[in-house]
Amino acid sequence: MNKCKAIIDVFKKIFETPEFDELYLRKSFSEDYFLYYNGKKLNLEEFILNVKLVKNRIVRIKFNFKNVIASGETVFANYNVFADKKDGTTIMYKVISEIHIKRGVIHYIDELSQRSILKSNYKSTFIIH
Repeated sequence: MNKCKAIIDVFKKIFETPEFDELYLRKSFSEDYFLYYNGKKLNLEEFILNVKLVKNRIVRIKFNFKNVIASGETVFANYNVFADKKDGTTIMYKVISEIHIKRGVIHYIDELSQRSILKSNYKSTFIIH
């Protein structure tokens, strides 16, 4: 399978489907997987917990891949993520990812993301005259 399509399929299966599938996560990522994002680092166990947390807070999530290119065992992706949270907030992340594959599974990801709130359920208590 094409590496670009495989990465897109993995991300969509993990996040766009409503169920949390830990077995699929463990099958798709190496045991020594790590994620660098915006200066933070998560190992596989922390990543799995983070996915579970996201699944509990999100009603719907959609990935919009703009560009995905592969070179050897590395895939670069530029994409947006749109998410509707249970509290009524809609957020968008602009993401640039460098994804490394080792022995057919994702070994590590180095990514930068920028978050924007598109819709908020926040209601101001200030009255402006």
